[in-house]
Amino acid sequence: MAQRQQELVVLVTGAAGRISYSLLPLLLSGRVFGQHVNIKLRLFDIPESADRLEGVRMEIMDSYFELLSDVVASTNPEIVFNGVQVVILLGGFPRLPGMERRDLIMKNAENIIAQARLLNTFGSSQTKVLVVANPANTNCLVAIKHAPKIPSHNFSCLTRLDEQRLKAICSQALQRRINQLPHSIHNVFILGNHSTTQVAHITNGYALMEDNSKLF
Repeated sequence: MAQRQQELVVLVTGAAGRISYSLLPLLLSGRVFGQHVNIKLRLFDIPESADRLEGVRMEIMDSYFELLSDVVASTNPEIVFNGVQVVILLGGFPRLPGMERRDLIMKNAENIIAQARLLNTFGSSQTKVLVVANPANTNCLVAIKHAPKIPSHNFSCLTRLDEQRLKAICSQALQRRINQLPHSIHNVFILGNHSTTQVAHITNGYALMEDNSKLF
């Protein structure tokens, strides 16, 4: 028996940016939610990016993704935030030359607060939120505080880059020590934001070798 098709309303903010351009095909090809989930896609960005946003929408339509039920692109948040089930907050202010990290935090906090309030208005207690814009951990906490209608356990943030970088550093260090590249690194993780105050935790880490032995 064929699996029943589901449908999700998915909102991506910062949708006219480069990260979104790489992410959207993954969302619409079934690699994120599965081949049994149709996507009603909502794209949001600032008014200054309206032309690029429309260009992204047109490319999506031209690509004819079979799982795409509908796509709406707008710089009006009330149009695209209404009824969302999954939200990916990509949009963030970039760190410019000479800008201190605390300045970036303040700048992005304003943006996240505005979007979180919209989620609190138009979302539901079932809405799931993924924060990608850096500093992701801080931005996620800010979003939680300003969208109390959505349970805190529905929020997550993406710091996978730093975790992968830590695994790569551990793997390279081990290769230099034993002249052998491990198959994979496990039980290492990072604490804190993408910054100089980030802490790498490797106390319980281990390497899985090609022969399935573990090296601590």
